[in-house]
Amino acid sequence: MHLLTVRIPLALAPEQYLERSVTDWIERALRLEGVLVQRTEQTSLEFQSPTLGHGMLPASAGSLRAVTSGIIEVARTDRGLEVVAHAVPRTWPLVLPLLGVGLITGMLWNPDFRVLGAIGGLSLAGIAWALGYVHLHKALHRITADIQLSYQEHPTLPRPPA
Repeated sequence: MHLLTVRIPLALAPEQYLERSVTDWIERALRLEGVLVQRTEQTSLEFQSPTLGHGMLPASAGSLRAVTSGIIEVARTDRGLEVVAHAVPRTWPLVLPLLGVGLITGMLWNPDFRVLGAIGGLSLAGIAWALGYVHLHKALHRITADIQLSYQEHPTLPRPPA
């Protein structure tokens, strides 16, 4: 079940692109960032981002570390190519501290505090969803901007980054 969906159009001339070459580019770009990627079809990738290392939130705004896993597809539309990503936000770094505080203070056994804890947990899950969406969108936007720039500079050389 994927909770996030991001769609980013690619503004390329129809004679310049092939869905497979754009998918190859995205696959290599994600691998360079340390993301585990597996091609499921010619124009579809499954990915799993690495765990968070130190700190509770991703270091950069364009990082896929705010999501755990997902699928990226490159599709042809009537307006050109579109990169569509479906992902699952990483919620545990925000929700686990709330549970820890509840266990340490004994609030989990008090019915009044359980309601507040549930509201807080849902609020933190919403924040995790929003962070996941923003980070996924920025990461894919950065990659697609690189693809568009490369196709503009070298229209006959649709190659992924080395």
